[in-house]
Amino acid sequence: MLSIKEHPITRLFQTFILVKVSQLALVYFTPVQFDTSTQLLLRTSYQTSKEVYINSYNSVLKPFVGSIIDNIIEKLVVWDVVYFADLFVNEIKYEHQFVFCPLWWRLIKLVSKVNRTPTNFYQLFIVSLWMSNILHFASVLMIWKLTKTVFNQSLGKFFNKDRISITSGITYILSPGAGFLTSSYSENACAFLCFTGLYLREISMNYENFNLKNSKLSIKDWRCYLLSGIFFAISYGMRANTLLLGIVYLYDLYVFSIKNHSQKDSLWSIISGSFLFTSLLVSNIYTYTVFCTGDLSPVWCSNTIPSLFQYAQGNYWNNGFLSYWTSNNIPNFLFALPTISISMISFKFFLIEYPMLKLLPILLVNSAVLVGGIFFWNTQILTRITTFLPIINWTLSIMILNYDRQSYFVKGFLYYLIIWNIVHVTLFAAFLPPA
Repeated sequence: MLSIKEHPITRLFQTFILVKVSQLALVYFTPVQFDTSTQLLLRTSYQTSKEVYINSYNSVLKPFVGSIIDNIIEKLVVWDVVYFADLFVNEIKYEHQFVFCPLWWRLIKLVSKVNRTPTNFYQLFIVSLWMSNILHFASVLMIWKLTKTVFNQSLGKFFNKDRISITSGITYILSPGAGFLTSSYSENACAFLCFTGLYLREISMNYENFNLKNSKLSIKDWRCYLLSGIFFAISYGMRANTLLLGIVYLYDLYVFSIKNHSQKDSLWSIISGSFLFTSLLVSNIYTYTVFCTGDLSPVWCSNTIPSLFQYAQGNYWNNGFLSYWTSNNIPNFLFALPTISISMISFKFFLIEYPMLKLLPILLVNSAVLVGGIFFWNTQILTRITTFLPIINWTLSIMILNYDRQSYFVKGFLYYLIIWNIVHVTLFAAFLPPA
């Protein structure tokens, strides 16, 4: 698994294909769906689209295409994908739809227009599956590249950058996101943008003498630094939790202004962070103008901060402080427990055992995600929304490479990744929790 004799990208691609084929096989052989609402929706609203799509193939391929649609494609239209898939072919209608990752479904519409893809439900959904999985592999390549850059020669006494980078890529392929990263969720697009942004920030920084004793930090390439902010701003349109990446620029501003007294670098951090803030501002202004400028305005329009996203999260998904802390949600906390555990271990690794102060801003973002997931959100989503940060993969890779591989914890977590991928993909295809 950890040999790097062949080209790393080849190894990553082979592993990626093996995992994806295995996941799709699990979907295919999942016998029935527990929740039949999607099947009813597809039969009543898109049966004609299905027949048109199948009939577009010749008589030899029709049975094969029909089997793939029945046993794979339709089983992937579950949970939030139902909303995305509807928006691929229909205009946005309802209040809660405005919070569903607006850039993701618009990207699919844009790609379909460029390729002149017919506005057929099944055709567009298959395009979205291709896009999602291509972006998953692109994210694997970006975390590989980012890892090689972060764990450079100056840290060779702790890490072999080639081994840790390919191991991080492999663990990302086996991410706890599992079925979510194979279906048409926006997580893959979000991760690709975030990893690219983190990479651009990394290569823009001068880490001369930057360690626990002497934290000298400066910007050596302002163009890449500004581009990182643009990528983070775009990622916000894919998943709103990436707003927390603004912590990175707040950290930079603190170091540049308070510690280094550098006005120029402080200005760059403010400008880069403002891109992300602008994304937040534009999205809120847009929904406000849509809903709150007419005679009949929704109740949230009169709030002190009239945010549709904040209202929808509380009203439709029951998000709020400790609102998820009920006995019936104990299984959902257990689903997220491995992700929470490895995230917490990362603090010990990168601040005490393998001190890397330059990872502190990413650790701070990871902390904010954990606090939100444990105390405010639907906790089980941590298995997929943490995929926009590389911390879990770096921590696990270090455990594999630098610890005793026979230790119960390391072996247990590796078994967990494999078994959880099998279990979750099967549950996902059967339309069973976790969502």
